[in-house]
Amino acid sequence: MKAFLGLAHRAGFTRFNAAPLIKLKKAPRQIAQRILSEVQIALLIRATKTDRDRLMFDLAYFVGLGVSELVGLTWGQVIRRDSGDAQLSIVGQGSKDREVLIPAVTSGRLFASRDAPAKHRASGSLTTSCGSRPPSRVSGQSFDAPGG
Repeated sequence: MKAFLGLAHRAGFTRFNAAPLIKLKKAPRQIAQRILSEVQIALLIRATKTDRDRLMFDLAYFVGLGVSELVGLTWGQVIRRDSGDAQLSIVGQGSKDREVLIPAVTSGRLFASRDAPAKHRASGSLTTSCGSRPPSRVSGQSFDAPGG
């Protein structure tokens, strides 16, 4: 409403800008209502239909990735470690870099999905808007395990 009144004044429809006179109440932060419980997360992961989707949810939840961080992952950001774990180099909000460890079980599934022959990959893998797979993107590859 304030933006509309300011625009109306700048366009010459009103003699003065009434927008600064309006006092708005701050909307309460509702982050707590948007946070899912551990049980809800488990049900969400269990409801996935493909191994690829389950792996993506596992990465997002257990590693603490946001949606944009998850879909923006490239294989260049995944570093295999001698211990069997993997390390992700994430560029998060505000272009801040952070390093995150992926447990050995999840990283094993991730690398198995990358190394799987194309015939074992799900046809439902994430694609670009024109329908082709981005060649170096983690999210652009199918996450199905071999034989899945």
